[in-house]
Amino acid sequence: MQDTDTITIRNRNGLTAKFLSLGARWTEMYVPNRNGVFEDILLGFPDKKEYLRAAEKYYGAVVGRYCGRIPNGRFTDGDTRIELPLNDSGKHHLHGGKDGFHLKEWKPIPESTSENTVGFSLFSEDGEEGYPGNLEVRVIYTLTNDDQLIFEATASTDQRTLVNLTNHAFFNLTGRAIDLGGHELWVNGDLLARDREFLTTGEIIALKKPFQVPLKDKISSAFRLKHTEGHPDLTLSEPGSGRSIRVYTDQVVVQLYNGFFMTGSDVGKNDDVHYANTGLAIEPQYLVHRKLNLVYPGETYKHRTIYEFGVDKENET
Repeated sequence: MQDTDTITIRNRNGLTAKFLSLGARWTEMYVPNRNGVFEDILLGFPDKKEYLRAAEKYYGAVVGRYCGRIPNGRFTDGDTRIELPLNDSGKHHLHGGKDGFHLKEWKPIPESTSENTVGFSLFSEDGEEGYPGNLEVRVIYTLTNDDQLIFEATASTDQRTLVNLTNHAFFNLTGRAIDLGGHELWVNGDLLARDREFLTTGEIIALKKPFQVPLKDKISSAFRLKHTEGHPDLTLSEPGSGRSIRVYTDQVVVQLYNGFFMTGSDVGKNDDVHYANTGLAIEPQYLVHRKLNLVYPGETYKHRTIYEFGVDKENET
């Protein structure tokens, strides 16, 4: 990516990550395959303008003020009633609204930026997209020498408000936007039942651990994580390249989405066409049936997720 807004960080092992201030986006992630060939495993575009024109709005972006769906765009807390714009088929509020954090120009934080770390800040005004309270948000990405990309988000407010942040990167471990069918996905959690509008029903379907998720058809699944000590919450691997990602998070749920609304209208890096099931979004977040995450003045919202990259050297050529 040649865009002048791009910020690049790297570690001593050659792993490289790139970011844009637009949406505090994680746009590129170069990791080696079993033969030592580095390739970019994130779906996206070679030019910043393409992110604004794309049909899929969330490639690599920080999603907020509230990721996921808020049913009917309404929330009542005591005497307080919040009404949010219905940007999901005119029925529900999705990912913070039409002009959510994914479209904001975040400010780089100079004191939080180094060879292996980049920081962004955003001030969201009271009333923006219908949310109460002035909200100050910080996101820090750190690429460690242990081949981990650490995503850390914090937020504070001057009024009681709703906050739920995540990153919406789409992964494909082959390094190209091709079908995910060759990947293997394991989640250490129980499935949250959904209705036809992708809202939780309250039913929790217990699964053996870890559970292998088939990567095909329509995937918009949420899992309540078990957080087993010493084990990842989620593992995505691609035997052909040997690449893998282990995900560890402090969030309650991971939402998975394989881009099944993608129709091929977005043409990304390497002129790859983005169809359904060519990238997997892994979105750790707060998701409890009929309960939203409130943050009060004096409190700090926190989210920490670790993406640990690995290579299976078996069958190395």
